[in-house]
Amino acid sequence: ATPPALFDLASALFANGNRLARTAMSFEALLDEHESLPEEAAVCHFIEHAAKATHALAEALQQRRAPAGLPDLRPLQHELAQRLAVTRDHGKTELLARISDRLTDNVNTLAHVIGRSPQLTMVDDRHRTGHVPGDAA
Repeated sequence: ATPPALFDLASALFANGNRLARTAMSFEALLDEHESLPEEAAVCHFIEHAAKATHALAEALQQRRAPAGLPDLRPLQHELAQRLAVTRDHGKTELLARISDRLTDNVNTLAHVIGRSPQLTMVDDRHRTGHVPGDAA
């Protein structure tokens, strides 16, 4: 049977990965809808860092270790939102700011969930080998 901690990790990864995918698709749809974007360079800079963070999270998960060296997306997202706030197209910029905030939340939540992964994989290893503290053999 799957250890409860490992099942909880899998459920959290699935739910938060799904949220990240939906947010990324919303961001992509918004980018595809418009020929030009306000603060396009800042938007691209933010997306580049979000992609780097996502790749780092995937590597950490594959290697069963806590994520390290992730770019801090929150200051980048705040800077992007401030730049967008002074542009003329408030409908588009407000949506970009909201989606970039959601993307930052998604990546940070996944980093937190994956950060718990090393301890849980040790629990999984103990169950597989039959060395579970507190189990009566």
